Order: sequence, then structure tokens, then C-alpha cells
Amino acid sequence: MVIVVIVVKVVVVVVVVGVVVVVVVLVVVVEVVVVVMVVVVVVVVVVVVVVVVVVVIVVGVVVVVVVVVVVLVVVVVVVVVVVVVVVVVVVAVVIVVVVPDLNRDRVRAVWRAGTQPRSWEASVAHRTSTTIMHIQSCVYLTHVRKNVRRYIRKMSEDMSERMSEDMSARMSERMSENEC
Repeated sequence: MVIVVIVVKVVVVVVVVGVVVVVVVLVVVVEVVVVVMVVVVVVVVVVVVVVVVVVVIVVGVVVVVVVVVVVLVVVVVVVVVVVVVVVVVVVAVVIVVVVPDLNRDRVRAVWRAGTQPRSWEASVAHRTSTTIMHIQSCVYLTHVRKNVRRYIRKMSEDMSERMSEDMSARMSERMSENEC
């Protein structure tokens, strides 16, 4: 039973760590895409400004307005495409991580055809966990017995040392009293 609880805890920790890792990866991907988007927009704006200045100097106001409109349309299209790609990637990752595998065979509440287990018979899992718990308790009791024996031996050694020291101290006191 203890092992089952430990295994369940380990599985829960692994799942939580996996979800945290996926979320961190998603955040990093989104940040990278946003940085790339900002760089692209800045580059496009600089190009637009340079083109506008050159066109104003060379051609005139009408052509400048057309070029500015075209460049702004291109910038908007690029930004929209990048945002759509980011959203698609995030949705795809969420679907892969969160949505269960629909092709997986689900646990059934109904017994399959054939002989059914009797209610008084213990399942293999129950018998195994009971055996493991019994072995663990035996190991634990053996460990406790060894520790108790060590403790008693150490206490008796300490007590015998103290008693011998006390006896020698008393004897030396008596001997010194008798000499005077």
C-alpha cells in the first residue's frame, strides 16, 4: 500500500513537472516570436522611412503617399501572419498536452465475458501490496530491534563506565579521608 502511494505521488510529480516544462517552453516560444515580430516591424518602419525620404526627394508627394500605403499594408500583413502562426502553435501544443488520446482504450466499468472474480478473493494487486507491506514491516522491525540492541548495549557500557568512575572516585575519597 505504501509503495502504491509512493508511485502515485511520483506520477503526480512527474505530470506536474511535465506541464510546467510545457508551459515554460510555450512562454519562451511566444517571447521569441514577439521579439522577432518587433524586430521585423522596426526594420520595416526604417525601410519605409528611408524609402519615403528618397521618394519625396526624387518623385513627389503623390508617389510618396502610394509607397507609404503599400509599405503599411505589407507591415500589417506581416504582423497578422506572425500572430496567426503564434496562435496556431500555441493551440497545437495545448491540444497535444491537454486533450487526451481519443484512440486509447478506456477503463471499463463492466466485467468482460468469462469467469468473474469472486468478491471474497483478493486481487493480485491487493495480494502483492499486502505481501510487500508485510515484508516492509518485517524489515522495519528487524531494523528497530538492531537499533534497540545497540542502544541498550551503549547505555549499559556508559553506565558501567560511570559506575566504575564513581567507585574509583569514592574509593580515592575514602582513602584520602583515612590517611588524615
